Amino acid sequence: MPYVGSGVLASAVGMDKVRTKMLLEQAGIPTLDCLEVARGEWETDPEPFVGRVEAKYRYPVMVKPVCLGSSIGVSSCADRTALREAIDLALELDGRAMVEEALTDFIEINCSVLGPPERASACEQPVASESVLSFDDKYKRGGKKLGRGGAQSTRQASQAGMAGQARLVPAPIGEALTYDVQDLAVRAFRAIGASGVVRVDFLYQQKSKRLLLNEINTLPGSLSYYLWEEEGLRFDQLVTALIQIALDRHEAQRATLYSFSANLLTK
Repeated sequence: MPYVGSGVLASAVGMDKVRTKMLLEQAGIPTLDCLEVARGEWETDPEPFVGRVEAKYRYPVMVKPVCLGSSIGVSSCADRTALREAIDLALELDGRAMVEEALTDFIEINCSVLGPPERASACEQPVASESVLSFDDKYKRGGKKLGRGGAQSTRQASQAGMAGQARLVPAPIGEALTYDVQDLAVRAFRAIGASGVVRVDFLYQQKSKRLLLNEINTLPGSLSYYLWEEEGLRFDQLVTALIQIALDRHEAQRATLYSFSANLLTK
């Protein structure tokens, strides 16, 4: 059956932050490195992993469950005690946890990709109440409700989406950085073998001009339609494009031979 969105591989990779980083590294796409620990290893003896973290990073560090989203279980840790507590929490929510460098002086920039054939949307800059977007930032800050048919203006759309998260659309980052974000977003889309519409989230350190891909959302909330409205693509047109991509992929799959008859055992 034809279906909209990424297939099994891209969807699974997109949920696994560590595996995503591995593929991005192979594709030459910059991202933060990390250390990973499984629940069994941590419960057996946490000290060796804590030692590896402290040998690799300075505090503060970020702790995340490997396969969750929406900032659930994400903690910033200023010392060893906080690190251990954060990993304990992350491993209650997931079987694996990861630790990353905690960036300073950064902004978030997001971009959507639609395809194949791939095209990148306008960029957005989410506005957080703190340096890291929390679950409350994303879903509980309130705002205007979505109207029908995608007829809202860009300003209204920037106030809607994730329950009213504040956004700057388009992101005020200049043409050169916008191009770099869009280029890396398309390359990441191809690297994981995505399909349909995704949102790719970046971290940008303004002083060092360091652009890092943070994560890929293979089925973003609201289909990131507000980023496509900025490009002149209405919500109904976006949905129509997604359905056509699904039908085209299904037709291509039907042209592939999936069985082979051979009488290897007849003799």
